[in-house]
Amino acid sequence: GFAAVAVDATRPFGVADSVRADESGALTGRVATVLGAERAKLLVVPATGADGTAALYLVRVDDPGVTVEPRRFLDPSRAAADVRFDGVAGQRLDIEAATALEDAGLRGAVLVAADALGAMDRMLRLAVDYSKQRQQFGVPIGSFQAVKHAAAGILVSVEAGRSIAYYAAASVDLGLDDRAIHAAVAKAQVPRNAVQAADSALVMHGAIGYTWEHDLHLYYKRAKLDEKLFGGPGVWNERLARDLPLLPAAG
Repeated sequence: GFAAVAVDATRPFGVADSVRADESGALTGRVATVLGAERAKLLVVPATGADGTAALYLVRVDDPGVTVEPRRFLDPSRAAADVRFDGVAGQRLDIEAATALEDAGLRGAVLVAADALGAMDRMLRLAVDYSKQRQQFGVPIGSFQAVKHAAAGILVSVEAGRSIAYYAAASVDLGLDDRAIHAAVAKAQVPRNAVQAADSALVMHGAIGYTWEHDLHLYYKRAKLDEKLFGGPGVWNERLARDLPLLPAAG
């Protein structure tokens, strides 16, 4: 089995007060929307101690104090669960929680951006192939200017997304000073463009694109979820504005 990180998949990684650790290391609390929790054997749980310090704890999913409640996504290829801890004995990990979560969060942001890029690229290929086969008024719909423009728009997003995601991945992997900014750009831009591309690809397919039998819905749903995972574009754009900095100083 594998270990899942017990963080809410709708927000950026971080230590929240949703799980508390007492003096003995027993964990109590609840974390919503944990990716992979329903299949994991172990959980890495961020928790706040009685003294206010954050730490990471390793917990076995089959511990009697752990309750896993599966959730369903629009994207059927991925699943999550709400996890509750009731006095669970956790093994404290000898690593600095905030630093580890920051690094994992940046890697997660880049991986989701790369996933959205792959979905976007596949939707472009599906849409272009379909536009060559589907005929209207006796000619392939790919010969119509509106369809060409839609395909070109997706292509621009794919190539721009490739540059953004690849650079962000290299930056995070190499530990560059500006890696947080690069990851934020990737997470803010690429999944959002993938959602727009998904809508265009759906229009290019017409009615068949709405059917379960056609593969387009798999990538369409994947792009929709990627935009929301670990925070939507607004969250990451605010982080960019803070780090660059573009926001006025507090106070």
